[in-house]
Amino acid sequence: GEVENRSAEPRAQIDAVAELRDRAGRLTATARAPVGAVLGPAELFGLVDAASLKAAYQDVQAAKPPAPLPSRATAGFSVVLLNPPAGLSELSHQVRLAAGESPAPPSVTAPPPAPPPEPALDEEGKLKGKKGKKGKKAKRKAKVSEELE
Repeated sequence: GEVENRSAEPRAQIDAVAELRDRAGRLTATARAPVGAVLGPAELFGLVDAASLKAAYQDVQAAKPPAPLPSRATAGFSVVLLNPPAGLSELSHQVRLAAGESPAPPSVTAPPPAPPPEPALDEEGKLKGKKGKKGKKAKRKAKVSEELE
């Protein structure tokens, strides 16, 4: 199937959820898939169980990583029911959208910042340059923060 983002904002991590219902409206089967992960004939041919279906979705997403769906843009999806219930022709189907269950891609964490360099001191052990010439207010603040530690 295909979905369209009709909102004004990009949307990310959306799943298509397919539901099969009997004549009384009772849910008989359901399956979900990430929007943007379209399985082609080659991927569908190799499906035999839940593990192969999961691997197929992962392969498709590795080849084309999921990205937010821009406003007014469309994206495809492939929801697969591996073992549909008996009497499939008597069931009604509905597809709805839901928040994605797949985790977000891992974020890259930056290494911790390097510690600031040691201040340069003159022969008397006082700070060199402008930083060493603190006014009375700065000296009071430094003294108060030293007392708090």
